[in-house]
Amino acid sequence: MSAFFNDAEVLWVAWIVVGGCVVWSTIRALSRLRMPNLRLLLRDEHGSGYTLSYVMTVPLYLIMVFTFVELSLVLIAKVGTVYSGFAAARSGIVWNTAANETDADDKIQQAAIQTMAPFASGLTEMRIDKAASWQDADNLEAAFMKAYDQHRRTESKASSRYVRAKYRYAKRTVQAAIEVEPKQDAEVWDEDIVVTISYDYPFTFPLLGRFLMAQKKNGVFIRPITSTVRLQNETPKNTEKRLGISYASP
Repeated sequence: MSAFFNDAEVLWVAWIVVGGCVVWSTIRALSRLRMPNLRLLLRDEHGSGYTLSYVMTVPLYLIMVFTFVELSLVLIAKVGTVYSGFAAARSGIVWNTAANETDADDKIQQAAIQTMAPFASGLTEMRIDKAASWQDADNLEAAFMKAYDQHRRTESKASSRYVRAKYRYAKRTVQAAIEVEPKQDAEVWDEDIVVTISYDYPFTFPLLGRFLMAQKKNGVFIRPITSTVRLQNETPKNTEKRLGISYASP
């Protein structure tokens, strides 16, 4: 559970506080709503004074709502990086026994990208790369989109374009760093595989990005999100990296 909170403690606290303020403000506003005053306002202008307090507080209320929505999106991306980290770590454990180091790194990176794609920003990619040709996909992207097309329920080109944009943004911003870390005072075989996922979250509301002093890249305010995942490395420690068990049929 610590992976969900590391590097995001302030975001979780802010999300809870802002969410509580939104709920409290909404309940308080609805409790003060009086139907006779609304009917009076609809009939003539005598009820306009009743709406003055709402007109003065609506901008503040909308800012709180937008902030709550933005923080929710940031935390969803944070959860996505944790999920991506576990996928990359599991991929590293498997492919370290079946491929050389370069191929294994490629598989780890690809696992991180594909699992982060559902949490990535498609609208940001479309806005940044307006002239992108969706026909120049590499083999991995083509395979990802083929799998999506086989499972989607509607024949919508717009949805396919959006998913492709999410994949490309993940491919452009997600980085997976992996290392094998022996446990202290443990046997050589008893070690952990540690994966750190980094992702650039783009702010949907630029004003909030500026207010939170986020970094600006390609005209978009971003917040780097990192998550570290640790799993026990199950790779055999012999030269062949095999268990020595033959699974061939007799």
